[in-house]
Amino acid sequence: MILLKKRNAMESVSYLSFCIPALLFYLTFYVYPTLSGFYYSLTDWTSMKNEINFIGLKNFMEAFGDKDLLNSIVVTLTYTVTMTAFQNLLGLFLALAVDMKLKASKLYKIIIFLPYVLPTVVSSNIWVYIYNPINGLISMISKSLDLGEANVLGNPNTALIGVIITNLWQLIGFSMVIYYASLQSVPQEMLEASKTDGVGPWGQFLHIKLPLIMPAVTINVIYSLIAGLKVFDYIYVMTNGGPGNATQSISAMVYFAAFSKGFMGYASAIGIILFIFIAVLSYISLKFLRKREVEA
Repeated sequence: MILLKKRNAMESVSYLSFCIPALLFYLTFYVYPTLSGFYYSLTDWTSMKNEINFIGLKNFMEAFGDKDLLNSIVVTLTYTVTMTAFQNLLGLFLALAVDMKLKASKLYKIIIFLPYVLPTVVSSNIWVYIYNPINGLISMISKSLDLGEANVLGNPNTALIGVIITNLWQLIGFSMVIYYASLQSVPQEMLEASKTDGVGPWGQFLHIKLPLIMPAVTINVIYSLIAGLKVFDYIYVMTNGGPGNATQSISAMVYFAAFSKGFMGYASAIGIILFIFIAVLSYISLKFLRKREVEA
């Protein structure tokens, strides 16, 4: 009995030795920064003075009356909805195409997935060059059609579209791989039986494949949604939030408020608003998609 207790105690110590480093890492790099952000959002902290004073909800009140924040919310939502829709529709379409066992399908998968492994800075700069109004590919095509120079990133009406295309080019391969992996788990017996009953490819997709790959749809949609809501890197590299503030997302506004203007407390408040924004939309989307999984 005593030996058994000692053995259990040693096992508990062993488990704790594995858990404590991970817990410390989580508390240090996730919990502490988050709580600090909540605290600083309630202060007047700026880079122009050392004194930090508690001001309550003043930063939040100013943020909700800030036209720039309203513009950033519109930009972020436009970006997120467009990205989520096209990334998943095109990713699913490509996965279905590759699943047809066409010749060189493995090569197609590699080509489509390859942009995903590139660093964001590299992929963004590739497209900055493509969009170059002087000697970029898009401008060259436009000139050949006698349409003049095409300044995609310099035009407020097309800059966000240019960034979205870049993001799609890089991330669509990730969605395709997730959908393709899920399609491989669809029982072939069900497909063969439905074919015998006269069900066509569209019917098979709608009534067999789609319900069975709904967990993959949930993963892809939530991933796209969160990535779109907190987008910063593509915008910072390609447009720096411009022209004007046509591509300034909420994350970009947080960065500029903190490091360009020095308003750390105000930037923290906007960051908290974004945090709540992401949490609420992700929760609603997850509940909706999970319900579809249960029904399937």
